[in-house]
Amino acid sequence: MPTPTILRYFGHIALPLVLATGPYTVIGCGSGETSKAPGTGVSVDPAGGPGGKADGTAPVVPDGAVAVLEIYPLDIWAQYLPAGDLKLEVSGERGPYTTTGTPIRYVPLTGPDTLHIRMSADDHEPLDVTVEFDGGTDAGAFAARFAGDVDRQGFSVSHQPLRYEGDTVLPTQSLYLGLRHKWFSSQGRPARRGNEIDLLMDGEEAWGNVYVDLERASESVLISTWWWESDFELVRDPETHHLLDPEVRRGNTILGMLEQIPAQKRVLVGQFWGQDSILSWMTSDKKLRAHAEVANDGFEFMGMANETQGKFFFEPSMFSFGSRARGSHTELANRAMQQDEDVPSNVPGRPIDLTKWPVGVDMEHASYHQKFMVIDHDVAYVGGMNFRRVDWDTSEHKIFDHRRMLFDADQESREAVMNRTQEPDTGPRKDYMVRVHGPAAQDVADVFKKRWDVQLDRGVEY
Repeated sequence: MPTPTILRYFGHIALPLVLATGPYTVIGCGSGETSKAPGTGVSVDPAGGPGGKADGTAPVVPDGAVAVLEIYPLDIWAQYLPAGDLKLEVSGERGPYTTTGTPIRYVPLTGPDTLHIRMSADDHEPLDVTVEFDGGTDAGAFAARFAGDVDRQGFSVSHQPLRYEGDTVLPTQSLYLGLRHKWFSSQGRPARRGNEIDLLMDGEEAWGNVYVDLERASESVLISTWWWESDFELVRDPETHHLLDPEVRRGNTILGMLEQIPAQKRVLVGQFWGQDSILSWMTSDKKLRAHAEVANDGFEFMGMANETQGKFFFEPSMFSFGSRARGSHTELANRAMQQDEDVPSNVPGRPIDLTKWPVGVDMEHASYHQKFMVIDHDVAYVGGMNFRRVDWDTSEHKIFDHRRMLFDADQESREAVMNRTQEPDTGPRKDYMVRVHGPAAQDVADVFKKRWDVQLDRGVEY
């Protein structure tokens, strides 16, 4: 695959299926037996439900311990924060505390104390929590409060007895703390870690990479675009393109490529002015729509209009951080979360009036502009380019480039552009795309699935 010219980034990214970020183990299955978290010495008290899971060393519980504070250091999406980025400080009236265990942290308590907890990580907003412990054994012995802007961070608690190494059962107050990311919306999909991100600088580079990945596709290809032209050519060799027979070039088009590969194909194309309206034909063509009429060919197509219209109030929905924690960590499924207030967005709500444009009437003039592709579940392309004649160019943006001629242009016309006696059919164009290899590709696939399922629920044929 051509190496991108500008940027290769290994890190986290938030994109539009929500997957667990690690190999989680279910601890305790309601059998009444004690079950131990692998490699930790932390076990389940059957009366208290599933206990915590840690992947590292066992918490040290001194002989004098009367209770344990368990801390889940998470981000706002309930993913574990990377150990290298995490800073967790616990102090009390007795002095600083040393936490044990990883990724879950444990603080043995030997008597009454007021603990101050500060958690921070790179690129996240820090949080501060105070826990008061009166030395008792029931849930009322603990009082946890969130210092600062309580409704902007992830915060929930639970109380249950857990069995520790040495067959010791201790009351355990669990804190689930989630740091809000500085860049990514907490209401959006998680900032996934462990992705390889390539920034592709132009159509030549982007579509060349797409071509290589499509050649290898064997399972599935999901495509969303705002505009589709079946004869859009992905690769165009500067030395030979003007000499190629149309049938040869057809194999390099997006439709030609998809028809050659064994993978199952699904394509969503945006529509104008309502679903299947008089303008629905504009953004696709007969060659693509023909696949929607053939059963069992492994190639499905649907058009999709954005039927948003009128006046309404836009406000990002709030979410329960405790629910996110239970959904991401199976060992928490039966814990009773407390102090689990809904988390609001940092984005203020605002009234929307779509009747003001273009002519002061209420009509469906919105459309879906998402342009992306997911190949074999683990590679995604997201960007600003459609499969449309104007969306191919090089980074040089030459005025005279014969490869920007339309598919049906003859050799004579292409050579005229090469000789600078004629301008190409389309002008220079600058746009970008990113190639995502890693877990964030599944988020892109989930966006496609949700949109596809909406169309099925509406009974849209294609």
